[in-house]
Amino acid sequence: MAGATVTKQPKPEIVAGAVHDLWRVLKAIDDYSKQVQARHGVTGPQLWALWELRDTRGLTVSQTARRMHVHPSTVSGIADRLEAKGLLKRVRDASDQRVVHLEITRAGLAVVRRVPQPSCLRILDRLAGVPEQRLRSFARVVADIAEMMEDDE
Repeated sequence: MAGATVTKQPKPEIVAGAVHDLWRVLKAIDDYSKQVQARHGVTGPQLWALWELRDTRGLTVSQTARRMHVHPSTVSGIADRLEAKGLLKRVRDASDQRVVHLEITRAGLAVVRRVPQPSCLRILDRLAGVPEQRLRSFARVVADIAEMMEDDE
């Protein structure tokens, strides 16, 4: 078979180690989110939305969704729960009533002030210290895993 490319398969223990480490990251995110919820009454995604609204006031649901890299319906559900807790309010645009802005309330600002960063920002902080070449390799691997997982759906 001249010209055929042989792809060397990684050793099973390397794959198992990588999967274990990925599980550790996911568990740390989940544990942190549970701690924040138990102590402060908001989930990780709710905290992330509050942080986004604190940084840029009056975002629409779609704008918030883009910043969080989620679907607008996800943000709409998060907004429902935060509104029920009094942590944000929906405000219709004066010039176009179809447009709804999300406004963080004083109570929401108080939560953001006393709660540590959302998990996603903690991860960004830690990744900022990784050398660029390693980060690029990591990003490629994570993108490949995401694509493989999406293909399974």
